[in-house]
Amino acid sequence: MMETAFEADFEGLFESDFEFDEFDEGESDERVFRRRPGGAFRPSLRLPPRGNATVQPPKSGFATKAELDATAKRLDGRIATNATAIKTLDGRTRATEREVGSISTALKKEIAIRKKETTDLKKGLDESRQIAMIMPLLGGGDDKFSKMLPVLLYGGMLGGSGTTGGSSDNNMMMTMMMVMALSD
Repeated sequence: MMETAFEADFEGLFESDFEFDEFDEGESDERVFRRRPGGAFRPSLRLPPRGNATVQPPKSGFATKAELDATAKRLDGRIATNATAIKTLDGRTRATEREVGSISTALKKEIAIRKKETTDLKKGLDESRQIAMIMPLLGGGDDKFSKMLPVLLYGGMLGGSGTTGGSSDNNMMMTMMMVMALSD
């Protein structure tokens, strides 16, 4: 069989995966503890032992009443263990859902607060730019270029950053400033 370079590179990995197939974690009687996010330990779920729960009947005949009762008792025990494990998982899942819901709500509030703060900062920055543009016009002086320079920079005509909001109020303000500057 012809192998590609890719298959040859990963051949060792595929073979090593089969080495662990015989290991069964459910056969251990020890309780395995995992660290929870809060710092406390949570025991792992108790699962029924692996393997066939039914007794292999003798080849010559049917199973006896005692063998059937023993098998039924083992199956009832496994069913009870599985039911307990399912209830435990259900409780943990619901607790996780509640926690995710509360985190989601807090995150939505945080996003709304940050959006409002960002809007307020943009508004304050825009007002500061407008004030900086008005000051040379109010300060007097005979040089028309020094009066026009802040207006041109604010509008982005001479390589300035331009307006961030892009609203029509800013355009109207710039037009009024141009008229005032040129009317002297």
